[in-house]
Parts: sequence; structure tokens; C-alpha cells
Amino acid sequence: LTDMVEAAVLNEFRSISERGGVLGAMERMYQRSKIQEESLYYETLKHDGTLPLIGVNTFLDPKGSPTVQPPEVIRATTEEKDYAITARDAFWTRNEATAARALDAVKHHKRFGFNYDPSHLGYQGVDYVKFIREFGDRIFHAHMKDVWWGHGDGTVGVFGGHTDFTDARRFWDFRSLGHGDINFEDIIVALNDVGYRGPLSVEWEDGRMDRIHGAAESCAFVRQLDFAPNKAAFDAAFSKKK
Repeated sequence: LTDMVEAAVLNEFRSISERGGVLGAMERMYQRSKIQEESLYYETLKHDGTLPLIGVNTFLDPKGSPTVQPPEVIRATTEEKDYAITARDAFWTRNEATAARALDAVKHHKRFGFNYDPSHLGYQGVDYVKFIREFGDRIFHAHMKDVWWGHGDGTVGVFGGHTDFTDARRFWDFRSLGHGDINFEDIIVALNDVGYRGPLSVEWEDGRMDRIHGAAESCAFVRQLDFAPNKAAFDAAFSKKK
């Protein structure tokens, strides 16, 4: 099994390389199309019985539960899917408040931390700089991702109203770094202040811009913005004797 997995991974690397590397594969929508092809393939196998379903995972409360084991596989309705999306969005809006609760739930385990992303905080009105200063020792990774908000026509709220990205009616949308409303200068200052020494990972997404142009521009933006923190008190530099 290990050999099969390694061979499959190697074939994927070769396919990506043939398309010009990661950026080339993204430009040609290789990854997304591959996922869709594999999904359709396995769905076909399940429907024609070639790939049998081993079982269905259900939750049964020992004290009594309305959940019953279905005689057949039951797929979620549109209403149930919409509810799941709404619940996820609601979690994002409470991100800072629930971060503290999450830490308490795992008893502040040293391996539990956050992948910091200012874009999802900013458009929902969460103070993304305050988050750094409050949970700085728990930020293990930092995404550099931009977003703008307040640019819609007033007909679509913060949850997106099931509209597509780049729809001019949207209240918010992801933007290439430097083209949105995120203040990255404040972010870098705060990350340096709390002693963050991890990577600054560019998560690029902008439906209105060419990917290659945006990726190159964003990398240059972060390199220009990132600066090494001062290792001594400012006045100390003038107190040294020659």
C-alpha cells in the first residue's frame, strides 16, 4: 500500500511539473479539475455497486436520541447544506471570542494554536491586530491575505447571500495583497511585538486579477513590508561608548 501511495504522489508531482509547476497547474485549473474527475469516478463506482458502502456513521445518544440508523444512505437536503454553511459563517464572526474558549477546552495544550488569517476577521468587523496581541504566543502560522469590505450595493450582507465572488453586489471580496482594506503594516508590527518568527504565507485570491501577475506582485509586497524587529532599546544605540 505504501508503494502504491508513493507512486501515486510521484505521478501527481510529474503532472504538476508538466504543467509548469504549481503556478502553471493553478492557471490551468489542474488541481480543481482533478478533484472533480476523481469525485465523479468514485461516485459512479458507488452508484453501480462496484465500490460497496461499508457503513454509515450515526450518533446515538445513550440517554435516548431522535437519530435512527437509516435503512439506506440519506444525502443532506439543500436546506441542511445551507444551514451548515450559515453555522460555519457564524463561527467565523465569533472567532476572537471562541478562540479563548477553544484554548480552555484543550486546557491550553502547547500544541494547540492558530493559523492566523486577517482576511476572515477584517470583513466581519473583528479587530485582527488585537487578535495578534491577545493570542500571539498561540499563532503558529500567518497567512498574508487581503480583502475589502463595504464595496457592495447594499443588497448583499456579510454572509455573501449565496453570490459568487467578484459579484459587484457583494459586501466583501478577497483582493490581491495591497489592494484591499487590511492594514498589513499594523500586522507586521504586532507580529514582531509578540515575537512571532514563523512564515508569512501568501494566500492569494482575487477573481479580478491574473494569477501570475497577482502572485508576483503579492510576493514583492510582502518582502517589502516584512522587516526585522529591533533587538535593542532604541536609545541604547546612542549610549555605547566608542
